[in-house]
Amino acid sequence: MSATKRVAIVGAGPSGLCALKSLLEEGIRDVVVFEQSDDIGGQWNVGAAHSGVWDSLTVNTCSTDTCFSDFPHLPTTAMYPHHSEILAYLRRYAEHFSLLEHVRLGTRVTQITRTSDGWTVKSDGSAGEISESYTHLIVASGRFNKPHVPDNIKGLDTFSGSAGVTHSFDYRNNEPFRGKRMLVVGNGFSGLELASELAFEPDVEVISSCRKPRYIVTFNSGTICADWLFFNRAAAWGEQVMSVEELDAAAREAIASIWGHPEHVGGLAPAGSFTEVGFSACPYYVSFLTKGKIKAVREIAEIDGRKVVFADGYETEVDGIILATGYELSLPFLDPGVLDTLSADDKQISLFGHTFHPDIPNCAVLGQYMLIGSYLPVLELQARWVAMQWAGVLPEIPTDELRRGVDEHRAAREVSADVQLMDLLFYLVDKIGAEPDLNKWSKYAHPLLFGPLVPSQFRLDGHGSSENAEAMYREAVSRFGDLYRDPVSSEQLDQLRDLASKLGPKHPANRILAQLEAGAAASASASASTSASASASR
Repeated sequence: MSATKRVAIVGAGPSGLCALKSLLEEGIRDVVVFEQSDDIGGQWNVGAAHSGVWDSLTVNTCSTDTCFSDFPHLPTTAMYPHHSEILAYLRRYAEHFSLLEHVRLGTRVTQITRTSDGWTVKSDGSAGEISESYTHLIVASGRFNKPHVPDNIKGLDTFSGSAGVTHSFDYRNNEPFRGKRMLVVGNGFSGLELASELAFEPDVEVISSCRKPRYIVTFNSGTICADWLFFNRAAAWGEQVMSVEELDAAAREAIASIWGHPEHVGGLAPAGSFTEVGFSACPYYVSFLTKGKIKAVREIAEIDGRKVVFADGYETEVDGIILATGYELSLPFLDPGVLDTLSADDKQISLFGHTFHPDIPNCAVLGQYMLIGSYLPVLELQARWVAMQWAGVLPEIPTDELRRGVDEHRAAREVSADVQLMDLLFYLVDKIGAEPDLNKWSKYAHPLLFGPLVPSQFRLDGHGSSENAEAMYREAVSRFGDLYRDPVSSEQLDQLRDLASKLGPKHPANRILAQLEAGAAASASASASTSASASASR
């Protein structure tokens, strides 16, 4: 089957590279990756026309989770890597798995149209404009390359400040804004980060505006990364048995107990429940609020020249405005008929599992969503799913199931454009059968339940498992010292007991609970014996 397939992949960023690698793993070798810039890496290829990465940017998810399942970062990689470390990682990945021979650099895809037996891809590169036929298509062109400029900010076109209006996509450093009074619009990752970077300069005044205030966390709680706390298997199990109200209350309580309330130090109170508004992570923003270096205000009501009036009544004059207002969906190379079938708007498209559509066979889309969490492991799981489907490892998905999935996605779009990491990650893990056997790996029960979602765990079992996976997983977890080698805490055991009772007697939580309780009892007994021996010797 693989010999009859010829696959075109648009984009050599993280999604395109892992899609190529997954296809090669499954024996599908006639693959061409089209990359319009002079290097691989997607948005991490700084200097490329499609990259909006600023000079000091670091990723906001820890390196333990921000990698592919069978290729860990170098031991020297920072916990929150600089963008240059991510690009270097992707280059090593491509070289290690011999991917570059399939990549056409400096080749822009200009048009893709459907044919009776596949796809026609028109491209413009060193060989000039050419048209080629492919049986299969993967769209992996990235989600952060077309800046969104709101059209509902009254008077934005009248702004006359000396620093002008720019989008975060075009921001590189704070040098042009020194000595200015700056307004940053938006409270996602970019908005909080850029407001903080400006605030580092003593002679820059910063106003931070947003439409819907979120919960705010730092990257860490002490030495624990925030994404380890939010994203783990126990939390995913909890979501299965808790109501929306219970989830919201638990999240609010956890955030308040660890990071407090931004409104107590000059910030804005979240504008709704946790499930409605979500959270943003930034290491410095709240600290600058407490020092008065950032003034937090609500959304813009009106602009008149340099004067800006906000919805909460505050008004002031500013020299410049940075719009950290996100990105629009951009698939200009796809035939309009395909986009119409996908129900494309300026934010998203409707797909089964964010990947397939029943009316567009032999096509897969990777990474075209706004994910709350680390992208790389989810992109790779998508890629493995696609490769396994097209190689015949997995049975063909029934059309009626595909249609239901598309309908569900279309309905979900009306509620939120955001996709939660654990929802999509464990959905894909289930699709490809990569969930670790918790009985088999009971010695890692503690980190597998309460530890970070280290991607190598999804190579422990199932199709595509690797004999190196255990060593890679153990190495990743050992980075945290004894944190996940020690017995689980009494609080964690209580949490697991509650989960096991709600998930039912056949759920793996019950077997793991019994093992962990036995381990905790043995540890307590050993500790008591040691204490008794010490007392006797005295």
